[in-house]
Amino acid sequence: MLIPFNDYVRAYRVIRSVIDSYPRTDARYSCIAFAIGGMRILRDHYELESTVAVGGAVYRLGEEEEDTLAFGRMQGGECVPDRDAFHCWVTADDHVIDFMSPLFPDVMRSEGRPTKSVPKMFQRRHDEVKYLDDLQNPGDFALHTLDQDVAVEILYDFLTKPVYEDMWMTMTRWFVPTPKKIRRSVDLYDQRTNGTITIPLSDAPVDGSW
Repeated sequence: MLIPFNDYVRAYRVIRSVIDSYPRTDARYSCIAFAIGGMRILRDHYELESTVAVGGAVYRLGEEEEDTLAFGRMQGGECVPDRDAFHCWVTADDHVIDFMSPLFPDVMRSEGRPTKSVPKMFQRRHDEVKYLDDLQNPGDFALHTLDQDVAVEILYDFLTKPVYEDMWMTMTRWFVPTPKKIRRSVDLYDQRTNGTITIPLSDAPVDGSW
């Protein structure tokens, strides 16, 4: 495990709190924000060389085959990503970390697919990645990374525009590793009103890991 479970939970809650503070933003569909926020936290607080990967991803959440979540287009038995159907995760020190994974059960339900899965951490070694046909147990995963040029194009605005930089800075300044005490709320400058908004820290649950 690259970072402690409690630190992962704290990072997830910080990132989600900031995402939820923006109007018309649904955390279930904010994989870019979770990945960039997580990458920045890993770099700033753990001095880990981390990057955002963009592509197709398939996660086995439960015992039943139907309890499998795919990000990308299923074509010919493969999960194929493109500019309109993709997922983002973080790679660091031979690990795959998905800071959005506690929301996977909610994503499935939003697609009209019942699931008994609960919110969990996803933090695995990259050499554990499997082929799609081999996803049999909870926590099994398959990844299909997009071409780097396409990935850069997708991420460009999020990495260069000042409004997003404010988000990433808020996340990294708010987060502190355990056992340090974390602030229960932060104030964020709102460019729309030239004022500030107070963001409370989410207490969203994370129950174990995949």
